[in-house]
Amino acid sequence: MSVEDYKEKIREALREYMEKDWDKLGNVHEVTSAHRIAVYLESRFEGYNIDLEYNRDKENIKKLEKPIRPDITIHRRNLDDNLCIFEIKKSPKEANESKKDIIKIKMELEKYKYKLGVFLGILRDKIDICWIVREDDTQTEVWEVMRREI
Repeated sequence: MSVEDYKEKIREALREYMEKDWDKLGNVHEVTSAHRIAVYLESRFEGYNIDLEYNRDKENIKKLEKPIRPDITIHRRNLDDNLCIFEIKKSPKEANESKKDIIKIKMELEKYKYKLGVFLGILRDKIDICWIVREDDTQTEVWEVMRREI
């Protein structure tokens, strides 16, 4: 399966989240949103584990400068099969916290060999998405916006 296929599965999960949960959840903490998105990812990534705040690299704690816990991880536990990590913020892409998360994603992609990193800026009327694709030693960053369908 290609990275574009993975991205489309993630878009499908985000559309389902927007349709089923967005209005009902209101302005909840990002962990609640991460959980609901992870629920919709599970059926689309059979054979993979979808974990929240997973901080392990086999028996070791994941670290950059300090221990790290991505908001959502798509991987196979205890194997070197790291597919995707997510960081989620309830702030726009221009916010300092968002920029820090994007830098963190890029460092994790390099160190733990994820194929794809996803930043989600969940706002009231849209989701800012930053796709960071790792191919060999190169990372490509592409932005898109998903708007609510009313």
